[in-house]
Amino acid sequence: METQKKDRYKLDRRLLICLSVSAILISIIALCFAAYRTPILGFDYMGLLVGILAALVTALIGWQIFTTIGVEKKMSDVEKRVDNMNTLLEEEKKKINDELDNEERKRNSKENYLIGKMNFLQGHVFQSLKEKKFFMIYNYYVQAIYYVLKSDSQNNIQPTLDNMELCLSERKAATDYDDYADVDIDKLNKKIDEIIMSKSPNFTPDQRRDFMRLDTIYREIWEKHEKE
Repeated sequence: METQKKDRYKLDRRLLICLSVSAILISIIALCFAAYRTPILGFDYMGLLVGILAALVTALIGWQIFTTIGVEKKMSDVEKRVDNMNTLLEEEKKKINDELDNEERKRNSKENYLIGKMNFLQGHVFQSLKEKKFFMIYNYYVQAIYYVLKSDSQNNIQPTLDNMELCLSERKAATDYDDYADVDIDKLNKKIDEIIMSKSPNFTPDQRRDFMRLDTIYREIWEKHEKE
């Protein structure tokens, strides 16, 4: 297809050159006859030459118009190709951005899960050591659930709830405790509220109810502690 277009373009150029040369030659001949007139000339060569020249010029102009239309058509085809290429580039760009966003989401999910896992382990270690800082331990477990819900995993949610219930039971039974240690109650309560309002599909209705029940117990213990 491209070869045919090139051959046609070469042929068009040759025709244009031939017509242009012919027009120049006829113009020169016409000038020669116009400069030399003889009264015995019976045939009007001047009129014939002018007519031929006019016809050639008209043909040349028509050919130029035809060529211009062809060039415009080619330009239109080129513009369509460019538009198609831009469309393909935009689609490829969107695909790459989607892949990057997906990788970013996976990375954030993994980071949140690891943070939640770390908080769970910290709370579990302190609880195993029979620490008296019950609210600090409870805070670790709340943080664990908070970050796990920001990931794509639901691991550790139920074990964390079980440990939270054990922590509150131990706190209610304890006579010696250190509840003020290393806990920002306002931040803790804010995270609790966010967990309750979480729309994560990994947080089952039963787990949400258990968490809200434990939150009620926690707030009762804290209010009682505040009155002491």
